[in-house]
Amino acid sequence: MFKLDKIELFNVNMDYLKALNTIDSEVYYINSIVYENKPYVGVLVNNDGLDYIIPLTSAKNKHKNWKNVSRESYLIFEFINNSDLGDNDIYVSQESSDIVKKIISVLDIKKMIPVKEGLYTKIDIESIESTNEKYADLLNKEIFFLRDKKQSIADKANKIYIEQKESGVVKQFHCNFSVLEAVCKSYSVSK
Repeated sequence: MFKLDKIELFNVNMDYLKALNTIDSEVYYINSIVYENKPYVGVLVNNDGLDYIIPLTSAKNKHKNWKNVSRESYLIFEFINNSDLGDNDIYVSQESSDIVKKIISVLDIKKMIPVKEGLYTKIDIESIESTNEKYADLLNKEIFFLRDKKQSIADKANKIYIEQKESGVVKQFHCNFSVLEAVCKSYSVSK
């Protein structure tokens, strides 16, 4: 069973992500310098010895039609004045024409991946703040939004994980946890 003690953000080793993506294309991975900074939320501590980490993905137009909370994801959003929107912001209009729901990102629980010590590092938001205040602000908003949802996140992760393990069925757009765990266990941290 998973438990989540604290909402923190992490970066995952790119070589490790590439190895996982080679085995399971549902693992988020793009060979890009920008992608090295992709944040993951976690760590979900598992009693079976392997920890998991959940990816965040940036807002996309398709997310406008998603529920705020589903069985496998959370939309991370804020309500802002329409006049404060940027050119590339993803938003949903509200009844009041002055306020919109700006989608910041999505916590994609069905894409969680196993990790072990040495394959992830905690993101130091304070050090980012001095060089990229806008990005640090985004990370802080994500943490703040998810902070009081940690038990629900762990519950959803457990349900998805147990259902897949017990049935042996990997649903569409879900990571294959058994295959990824095999890669994680054999992956050398020194790579």
